[in-house]
Amino acid sequence: MKNLGAPWKSWLHWRVLLIGIGLGLVGAITLWAEMRIPLYPQLNIAADVREFFVVIGAWYLGPIGGLLTGAVSAAYSPIANPFLHFSSWIAHSLAGLVLGLVYSPRNDLTARNFVFLWVRAILTYYLVLIVVLIVFISLLVPSFFLSPDLPGGTVLQNYVVFISAVLPELGFVLVLTLIGMLALPKKYRKPLWSVDKPNNP
Repeated sequence: MKNLGAPWKSWLHWRVLLIGIGLGLVGAITLWAEMRIPLYPQLNIAADVREFFVVIGAWYLGPIGGLLTGAVSAAYSPIANPFLHFSSWIAHSLAGLVLGLVYSPRNDLTARNFVFLWVRAILTYYLVLIVVLIVFISLLVPSFFLSPDLPGGTVLQNYVVFISAVLPELGFVLVLTLIGMLALPKKYRKPLWSVDKPNNP
């Protein structure tokens, strides 16, 4: 039982909680300040700066820290509809949690292996984010994907349009974070919850 409890003690370390709340607040502030990086202005497609903070928080802090960072970052939303806001909140929370689980401290973090691990982590993050958003929006605001004002027309086409709008951000976040992480020495690629305590898994 002692060994089973060790991971949770490190995941819930006070520094994990404080840093997670801090990164989440910064992410929420960037959303409030409308800090977006335009990728395709003609199509109104831009990268949400908040995602960088959630991704970094989940990488560095582990599952609980990732969930906390995602939840706090999505506490604010410029969207008036509370169901859309809740869908975004739950999606960012779960995506942060899953990325923290996928990026295990047991992984070999040498540069060659790290590229694969990081690509897998980011793709998993966005897969969870997109799927949870689509599921919750479809359940809570079914009219969203039925709207004739969306470019796709049919519900299926609107799903495709929704996913296509996220893909440029995925690529942008992946490339920038990968470059930054590869610039770090191997020892600094380990998450906090793998090095903070000697009895960590």
